[in-house]
Amino acid sequence: MRVFYGWWIVMAAFLNLFFSVGILYYGFPVFYPSMVDSLGFTRSQLAQGFLIGFVVAALLFGILAGALIDRWGATRVIRVGIWFVGLSLILMGSMTRLWQYYLLCVTEVVGYVLSGPIPNQVLISNWFQVRRGRAMGYAYLGLGLGGAISPLLINALIQTFGWRHAFQIIGTLILLVLFPVAQWVTRSNPREMNLLPDGGLGRAATLQPNEAEETTGASAVPVSCAHSQFLVDPGGLHVDHRRDRRGDAASDLISQRPWLFPECRVTGV
Repeated sequence: MRVFYGWWIVMAAFLNLFFSVGILYYGFPVFYPSMVDSLGFTRSQLAQGFLIGFVVAALLFGILAGALIDRWGATRVIRVGIWFVGLSLILMGSMTRLWQYYLLCVTEVVGYVLSGPIPNQVLISNWFQVRRGRAMGYAYLGLGLGGAISPLLINALIQTFGWRHAFQIIGTLILLVLFPVAQWVTRSNPREMNLLPDGGLGRAATLQPNEAEETTGASAVPVSCAHSQFLVDPGGLHVDHRRDRRGDAASDLISQRPWLFPECRVTGV
């Protein structure tokens, strides 16, 4: 049995939340003692870094992220966010001044917004309708698991390689793991792979009218969409088709399941 590709999207979202949120957000305070000893920063200054980041970046990019997702798609936004997260962590391994820390905290938060909960929730919503809650739950396990593992992982890296190299290792790991997944696995919506949410194949939407006549029942009704024409068989899709006219049943199908037939209308009976 072939696995619905949406579950690979869930895996990608799991990894994004594991690294970009779980490790970044919950594991970062483990660096504080080493940074205080090495750089002379106070804990108050270190805590203010992410506060400044969220005040400066999260408010602006939280609004902007939604517009970017609508325009570019969640996948491209996540790719940009991954680079912000990874490069910021790598550069933190070389910082010496407080202003550098504050600046990198701002860019880190930008990456958090662009690769964290917002775009990943959009991904899950695009790929799942019926099983959306289950898919969202599986994806968010990454956040919790990352939060549980990150303190142990980061502490071990600091003890073994020092805090500067620990930053660089984690940043490099994020780039090596997340970017290939975003580039070659993640897709913003099922239409990019000729699929429908929750595993329905979208081949019918690409058939020519003469091909559709061969693959649908006698009750099929011509439907016109923004970019294609195809036939809808209301009876075959379990719609209430007790009305006398087949066009009424097809209209019901389109109105009841608009995500299956965006910008579509019945053109004939």
